Amino acid sequence: MKKTVFILYFLFSAPLLFAEQTKVTISNIKVFIDDEESSPLICRETVLSYTALVAGKEISLNALEHELVQTELRLLASGLFYSAKVSVAPPRKNPAQRTVIITVQTGFFWRFGGGNAYGVFGKAGIGGKRLEVLSYAGWNKNGVSVLYEHVFDSPFIFESSLAWNGPASLFQADTASRVYAQLASGIFINPDIRLCIEFDDTAAFSTGAPINELCVSPYIQIQKYFSKTVTALSTARLYAYPFSTEKAVGGEAVTALNWTSFVPVTFALCGAAGISSSHTNTFFNLGMHDSTLSEASFPDRIVRSGTTSARSNSPYSKAFCADSYIFASGEIRWNALTFTVPPAFTIELQPFYFYRHGTSWNSTVIY
Repeated sequence: MKKTVFILYFLFSAPLLFAEQTKVTISNIKVFIDDEESSPLICRETVLSYTALVAGKEISLNALEHELVQTELRLLASGLFYSAKVSVAPPRKNPAQRTVIITVQTGFFWRFGGGNAYGVFGKAGIGGKRLEVLSYAGWNKNGVSVLYEHVFDSPFIFESSLAWNGPASLFQADTASRVYAQLASGIFINPDIRLCIEFDDTAAFSTGAPINELCVSPYIQIQKYFSKTVTALSTARLYAYPFSTEKAVGGEAVTALNWTSFVPVTFALCGAAGISSSHTNTFFNLGMHDSTLSEASFPDRIVRSGTTSARSNSPYSKAFCADSYIFASGEIRWNALTFTVPPAFTIELQPFYFYRHGTSWNSTVIY
């Protein structure tokens, strides 16, 4: 009996083991943009930047199937395409070779948004590249941000922003007038992992002594797409203030998980923790309010702001400072009503419930 069971197990598992160990070579990658092989809206290289597959790469069948799904999910999550399909053409001559076919329909590149007393306007996909420029204007947010991924079709990243939290700060006694500048550069290790270094300088002017701090922050960011409805983003950062009065260093880690169920309901969880060597309450400039520039927001408010970014320095809200902290949050959001305003504006009404809990040590709210 045992021998029979072993033989049956081998017969059923052998094809799976064979598929896992069998390797094929990517002979070619064909890209179709709006049913054409080229497009003035999006470059072919931009589409290919969302996949780890390259011509000539040797890969197992299981790994190939996994990467096909991941490529499709990355393309859909980019916001540059209305639809994306990634498939493999059956081999014709050489059974050990595969041709990958990527088909996309270009999306809407203009960006509109806003929040409490400010508006956002910009454009993505500039020049057919992964280049996005956003402008912010209003009572409490004014500035511009630039994000250029895969600079000149290389794996390098460039990001910069300049902002001012006025004119509201000029008329509110408990709010400092702040100018915020940020410059970051980095490299994609693969389509899901980026390694960057960021320089942030915040100049705050209030009734007390002005604050001007330069922060140097290397970080690694990992994006994972489990399915079309489940995504996760994790970021680990190190901080250093080399030119401040107190030479402070520290670190921070954030993980956010989003799941959209089969009904129009989104569940989101976020956890964040950080520690600093500083005891002057000027090290962690973590915005407690929903205030975003580019994708920046306080880690514990990621799910509320509708982003999955794990960046923390925020130039607009009051700054929450602590030697160390642990925060967690959860949110349930229901897409109750969706309607379109001609010609191309979609409006969604989303009631939600948000809960946050955490602990901090030696914390305060400054400027």
